[in-house]
Amino acid sequence: GCEGCHEDAFHKPTPESCVSCHDEDYAMFMELWQGEYDEMDAEAFEFILLNMPDRKNMSGARLALFNEYERLYKLISKDGSRGVHNNDYVVILFDRLAEIREQYNRTF
Repeated sequence: GCEGCHEDAFHKPTPESCVSCHDEDYAMFMELWQGEYDEMDAEAFEFILLNMPDRKNMSGARLALFNEYERLYKLISKDGSRGVHNNDYVVILFDRLAEIREQYNRTF
């Protein structure tokens, strides 16, 4: 459960607190996952910022892609663990965002 790692809703666990249940390697993986997450997150957020102003002028197909992108981005962000709760799933979602970006750039 959440209370195994989280003291309460206001305190995020640290790599050190994770190591209390996992081995030392887990802290290394946690930091690696969160570093990768931060890079992917910055790219995804930049895409939203760059394209949001054109939202009202997008074609239906392009708007549908943008809305799906934004929905998935919010889903990823809502977790708050920066990839630690389920890193494999987060990577799959970020890969899907990259696919949508490619489709979006080919659609007018």
